[in-house]
Amino acid sequence: MANKSKTNTNSSNVTNLHDGLVVLDSTLKALVDAVNDVISEINELQPLLNNNVAAKESKPASAQPKTKPVKKPVKKKVVKKPTPKKSPSEMFLETINTSSIDEIIERLKQANTRQNVIKNILNERKKDDFQIFTSLEDVVTRIKGLAAPSLDKIIQQWS
Repeated sequence: MANKSKTNTNSSNVTNLHDGLVVLDSTLKALVDAVNDVISEINELQPLLNNNVAAKESKPASAQPKTKPVKKPVKKKVVKKPTPKKSPSEMFLETINTSSIDEIIERLKQANTRQNVIKNILNERKKDDFQIFTSLEDVVTRIKGLAAPSLDKIIQQWS
């Protein structure tokens, strides 16, 4: 009996660690995107900075004759690639693969999922050798009591 409790604790720890790593991964990706945006802005401003420094170094301020204003370079618009919107099917797979057990339960209940299906999904997620669901067909195959039409209804209510 003690071994089973220890196994459940280890499984829970692995699940919590996995959840934490998923959150960390998405946070790091957002940070990298933000840093890349700042680098792009710096690169766009660099020619202006170089022109100002060169002009100040070439002549003392009192000796500089009046000149025509320098045309400012046209600022290029940085077009951010829109993040592709995830379909309800993709959001469903991501949630049941990576979210906490509590969040999965809550989302499945909101989608009016039967208790036995929720239980079977959670049992699958808690397995020591859990492999992520790779497709909706994979979910239907691995979750007892869940047929494709029922899964379609859950996904329609998912978003």
